[in-house]
Amino acid sequence: MSRSLPELLRQTICAMIAGASFGFLGHSDPAMADFLTEPGGSNFVFIGQHEYTPSPLGPAETGNCSAYAMEDARSVIAVYDVAKAAIDAKLQSLYAAGQRKISLVLWHFYNQYTYGPPQTTYLNTFCEVVVANSVLTSKHQANLSALIATIKTIGFTQINFRFAPVDISDPRSWSSWDETQFQSNWNLIWQTRQLIYQSLNSVPGANPRVLYDLGLELGGLWAVPQPYSGVNPQVVRQYMIYLWSNYTYCYGNSDTIGFSIVPNFSGQISAQISAYDSTGSRPNAYGFDLYGSLDFCRGR
Repeated sequence: MSRSLPELLRQTICAMIAGASFGFLGHSDPAMADFLTEPGGSNFVFIGQHEYTPSPLGPAETGNCSAYAMEDARSVIAVYDVAKAAIDAKLQSLYAAGQRKISLVLWHFYNQYTYGPPQTTYLNTFCEVVVANSVLTSKHQANLSALIATIKTIGFTQINFRFAPVDISDPRSWSSWDETQFQSNWNLIWQTRQLIYQSLNSVPGANPRVLYDLGLELGGLWAVPQPYSGVNPQVVRQYMIYLWSNYTYCYGNSDTIGFSIVPNFSGQISAQISAYDSTGSRPNAYGFDLYGSLDFCRGR
């Protein structure tokens, strides 16, 4: 049985509320060594990073997301068109405080939900997740393009861009291989990567480094106990191998950390590295999410 969307939202939302840190450890590329000396940054995925008081996001989410939604926990990509001033102010504040790196998360799913009015701010958005069938909607493409251009203009030196499939787009929910969903996810990565570099090149000056997380926290999950490993752990492994092979065949491994890992279980990291080795290529850096507390995720 696949998990409900609210359950998956709770899992993904807790990634930021619990204080996740997207860190890197280089393993083969000397150019990655400057990670240790450069200023750090933030996971900037919600408008209000520390404003998590329970509150529905708006009339469209009432009865759907209110139990899991948080005040101003709106995806910056989803609502940049209607909250640009607030988001830009947050970015400028982070930069002024000395931060030079920024992480963005694209929670996406293939499903289509129909809302009653008003359908303005949250059109094609379910809580923090955007609808994407192989490509972002024109509104979300415009949002992301403008957001990326703003990040470069402000002066950030690195963007960590993280793809996070949810619901039926998440391979953890598949009982068997789903080629349609895989192709949708892969095409979304291909299209979005192209959009990001086009957006950066539209702004004068040197581009920030971009590193892509091809599957938020999917790393090594087939080596952990169920239910954390998904409905069919070997399908998750197959998804990772196929997607990694596609990406490195097209682009190499210079701008990706592969699949980020929450290192909660023994053997998880080695399982992920072994999977990379089966394709003949490892990433030049690894990404880890580290949590201060899992009480929220456990429903406490």
